[in-house]
Amino acid sequence: MYYVYAYLRKDGTPYYIGKGTGRRWRYHDKRERYQTPKDKSRIIFLERNLTELGAFALERRMIRWYGRLDIGTGCLRNLTDGGEGQCGRPPINKGVPMSVEQKKKVSESCLGRPAWNRGKENPTASSNGRRGAAKLSQTATGRKKHVLPNGTWTWVYPESR
Repeated sequence: MYYVYAYLRKDGTPYYIGKGTGRRWRYHDKRERYQTPKDKSRIIFLERNLTELGAFALERRMIRWYGRLDIGTGCLRNLTDGGEGQCGRPPINKGVPMSVEQKKKVSESCLGRPAWNRGKENPTASSNGRRGAAKLSQTATGRKKHVLPNGTWTWVYPESR
């Protein structure tokens, strides 16, 4: 069964409306614009025990009702009008290793394409990076780990003896 849920701001207005099954309401990536509220009382279920089609329809209706922030029609951080996605379906090949043929196909599709970092400056090779690396190397040269009687340890450098 599916449900439609909302994340609420402290003033009680919703900032995200979503649909899900199982524990989907709990899990949003920390990098997303709409993180799961730490205070679980700010998560409400608008409707439960829906079919997938019913959940999609209600989600679309609620997003249209409150409006989206990104297009200037309302207060929600949703980036779509809702009603799409794969609610409750696992990714097609999650956890399944690629066959030799698949690996070969992917490899061939990448041939002739420049590497993702081609032409970009290597931060560790810049003049500042080299100086930083030399300083680290100089700091670490000759040091030894010294275990103290209380079980902790510290670095002992040749100059400090």
